[in-house]
Amino acid sequence: MHRSPPAQPETAAVQSPCLARSVLRDAVDLYVAVADHDRIEMRAFAALVDGLLDVARLDDRLHVAEKLAPRRDVPVELMRRLALDEAAVARPVILASPLLGPADLEEALKRGPDHLRAVATRLARSEEHTSELQSQFRISYAVFCLKK
Repeated sequence: MHRSPPAQPETAAVQSPCLARSVLRDAVDLYVAVADHDRIEMRAFAALVDGLLDVARLDDRLHVAEKLAPRRDVPVELMRRLALDEAAVARPVILASPLLGPADLEEALKRGPDHLRAVATRLARSEEHTSELQSQFRISYAVFCLKK
């Protein structure tokens, strides 16, 4: 008698999107309720959230971005991921994250006009970035305008 191989177990997130949504939002809300985190907590949080972001809806990713954007105790890789997400998710991170540097913002510029506008808004608010990034923005904006 031929038996088919057992089905591969799926993650809880795939089996239950509602559960994943709840876990993601609760994890973020609990994380930001504490003033500061050590490296071990940051790594564990990033591993959890990174996996849940893979299946998260836009409004849930936006919730994550808005809550984490101003924080310094979030792994920079997670903030980079959010900064390169859809424009609605990326905007609060681009505008407020103290973890993003000029190279991160330059990468965000390449994602499209909405990301470009968010970077321009951040640059207009701050003198923190080099003239090299501002020059890159001007070039990117000029190319964007020419393509219209």
